[in-house]
Amino acid sequence: GTSGVPATQGFRVDTPRLENWSTTVRALFKQAPNDGLVSTWPVPFSMPSPMPARTTDPKTSPAAVGVAWVTGDRMNPLDQLYTAGNTRPTQHRLNVFFDRQDSSLLGLDTAGADDKQMADFTSQSNPNAQELDPSNASYFLKTKYGYYINFPATEKPAEFTAKGMIPPQLLGGSVFFSAFLPTAADPCAGGQGKTNTYRLCEVMRPVFTTDDAGSATGVNGCKSGLTLVFSGVASRFAARSPVAVMQAGVDPVSKEGTGSGTGTGATGLQVKTIMGSMENRFIRPRVWRTVR
Repeated sequence: GTSGVPATQGFRVDTPRLENWSTTVRALFKQAPNDGLVSTWPVPFSMPSPMPARTTDPKTSPAAVGVAWVTGDRMNPLDQLYTAGNTRPTQHRLNVFFDRQDSSLLGLDTAGADDKQMADFTSQSNPNAQELDPSNASYFLKTKYGYYINFPATEKPAEFTAKGMIPPQLLGGSVFFSAFLPTAADPCAGGQGKTNTYRLCEVMRPVFTTDDAGSATGVNGCKSGLTLVFSGVASRFAARSPVAVMQAGVDPVSKEGTGSGTGTGATGLQVKTIMGSMENRFIRPRVWRTVR
């Protein structure tokens, strides 16, 4: 909801008081159906670092709220219900969007942002890329309002599309998300597939690869990439600590490196812990004081 409080210099003023919310729905982002269908909840999160300052008046850093979501049709996990008029998407993905309070000045409040205003970081594995440096003129948030990471292709891309079945989880600036990759569909025996679970160590600095996290380049002691592979569909994430999540599933295989059993895994139903970034990510109490 959007506050009905008058905006200041074109900036939106948000409020937690529901009685002050506007009845007008404000669009955030519109995604083409071919690039993914949305059937899970989006996850809002606080920004771990500020947005770049505006280059036009008012020249200030706008407040923003992050929103992350995955695409995928939970009602059609095996891609068997599509028709000529309702075609199967060619891909699904993780989206991370930053809802700025100057959205009206940017012309986003009516139709929302689109793919042209999002950066494609599917293959952004270089921690020194100019697009990830806030001091560089090419920093992505100076011209874009978010980014996306496409899910990998399935073993049978002509039949199945990898998809998000559960909402992502954000803790201490790290993003945890999963993609279900179908491998077979049988109307009698049911379907088969696997769940790939990924870690993105820094939501504001998306250095990422869909390959094993164990072989990735670490940033501040954290490696982004594929952390676990489960048989079938894995559970939702649950927070274990300020910097770690838990996920349950069948026959998990770790992809975090030699020390954690890459290529091997326990059998049966297991609950696994996935650590996020440990770099200055712990919860800290804060005090606000109003000076009159």
